[in-house]
Amino acid sequence: MYEHRKQPLAPKSTFYQRVLKNIMIALLIMGVCLVIGVLGYHYTAS
Repeated sequence: MYEHRKQPLAPKSTFYQRVLKNIMIALLIMGVCLVIGVLGYHYTAS
């Protein structure tokens, strides 16, 4: 997955791709949680 500590560092482009991928995963998880919360509030508020 990532480099071992004895291996050379990955190029900047690989680093930025990994950062972008992890940000997208985090946003997806937060979006799913937000939708679940909105739906839960919608059904329990009435």
